[in-house]
Amino acid sequence: MYEIYQNTLTIPARALYEDLDVISKSNYDKQCRIGRINRVRMGKGLDNHALVEFDSIPERFRVQIVKKLGYPPKMTEKNLLLTHYKDDYEAIDFFAKYLIDDYRILDPEKQDEYVKNAQMLNAVDYFIKDTVSFIKGRNGRRNLTDIWKDAAQSVEDVQEQIGHTLPKSVRRLKEKLEDYKKEGYGVLVSENFGNKKASKVKDTQQEAVLRELLRKHQGYDNEQISKDYNLFATAMQWDIITGGTVGNYRKKWNLSTVSFREGSKAFDDTMEMQIKRRAPEFPMAFWVMDGWKAELMYQKFENGKTSYHHRLVIVVVLDASTKYPIGYAIGEQENTDLIKAALRNAVNHTEELFGYKHKVFQVQADNYGSKIMTPIYKGVAKKYIPTKVGNAKAKVIEPWFRSFNKNHCQREVNWSGQENGRAHV
Repeated sequence: MYEIYQNTLTIPARALYEDLDVISKSNYDKQCRIGRINRVRMGKGLDNHALVEFDSIPERFRVQIVKKLGYPPKMTEKNLLLTHYKDDYEAIDFFAKYLIDDYRILDPEKQDEYVKNAQMLNAVDYFIKDTVSFIKGRNGRRNLTDIWKDAAQSVEDVQEQIGHTLPKSVRRLKEKLEDYKKEGYGVLVSENFGNKKASKVKDTQQEAVLRELLRKHQGYDNEQISKDYNLFATAMQWDIITGGTVGNYRKKWNLSTVSFREGSKAFDDTMEMQIKRRAPEFPMAFWVMDGWKAELMYQKFENGKTSYHHRLVIVVVLDASTKYPIGYAIGEQENTDLIKAALRNAVNHTEELFGYKHKVFQVQADNYGSKIMTPIYKGVAKKYIPTKVGNAKAKVIEPWFRSFNKNHCQREVNWSGQENGRAHV
């Protein structure tokens, strides 16, 4: 019954005056009103419940709670850090495609190591920011150095559990996070691979050549660019570079090159300022759904002839917190009937999971068939949030589709080889 919420030990408010019966409802309301009990979350929203800070409850009531529930779990930086440890699908995709010496990919063990390191650095970044914000919000004072010491200790404590290889010292961990935020995923790859150490673009002339190649409207991939660049490099007696090096500079310079190469829409999708979002902290609060043409070919017999180039469409309803596909429907084309079938499958599945049909708080979908679908969306959710037309970044389900394609579809002999319909570099 104890809960950790926003780095705070809490207990459901209703438990105080109903389940545990340690305080009357009227007295509870009074204690909240005069500020003696701190309510850290209001009980607003579908299937939500109010939470109160355990330490703010008057001692005479806390004693009764402990007698009935036992001592609360000890809050440690270790478990706080793990609350921020989430899957990073972009990291998975990056290291799966990372090339060493123009042709070798990282072995699966190294890919897994670097993905875990990226996810742990993301968690550390969130932990530091949230801790600082929490302390400031309560007018507390704590040295940032001490917070970093707690973070480094927590990173060491979970090393065996997570399997990361990040440094243990505060200084080195801080430097690693700073480099990671500045240079991206590529900085996590060991310099022992190939000629990574030597593969640097060192002066303005070299930069100009590489920038021009990155701006080409033909959309050359990293390997094509490295080969073209190395023709200049050989003639000019520069260090040659690998496709992996090109990838690092592509990420670093994308702001100035992507609109030249791919146009304004691509710039909006990838580089325009985005609202940073976090996944919901608990499941069954936010569903996001979209259709995807599956990267699997199948044969079809029609008019006396068999053809083999067909691809089915799947509409998936994804729980944004757990990344669990709560519902789906498969058909030959996306239409309102297929979307309805996916939603019906999702609602029916909630009954299989919980014993009753669950109404989610929010559902996000695009504007396809909005006139027909909007009333249905509002029937399965309290709020319907349409995504911006043509804005792929607004669809949090897309990384899930990429991961599903890579980990499942791509392994099948009938994979279409389209890589989610996008050109990847």
